[in-house]
Amino acid sequence: MNKSLFKKVDCIRLYVSDLQESLEYYEKTLGQKMVWKTERTIGFGMDEDNTEFVLHSSTRKVKGDFMVDSVVKAIEDIKESWRSCDHWTF
Repeated sequence: MNKSLFKKVDCIRLYVSDLQESLEYYEKTLGQKMVWKTERTIGFGMDEDNTEFVLHSSTRKVKGDFMVDSVVKAIEDIKESWRSCDHWTF
């Protein structure tokens, strides 16, 4: 693999216990702009690019998504790298 597999961070999801309180904090205190909202999630945009972060109240997990050129190719490359890996670093 000659070039970077991950192109950018597409989204980071953060758990919050109170969406409305968190919305007010992120908008009024931190100056973030809400770009979409559902019953259990709120998406915020970033000024410098189209990465977003999402506040959610459904599970207590932090998750992230990476953008790649091709999901199929990325899976193939990762599987191939596992064959030659003698230890795990995750």
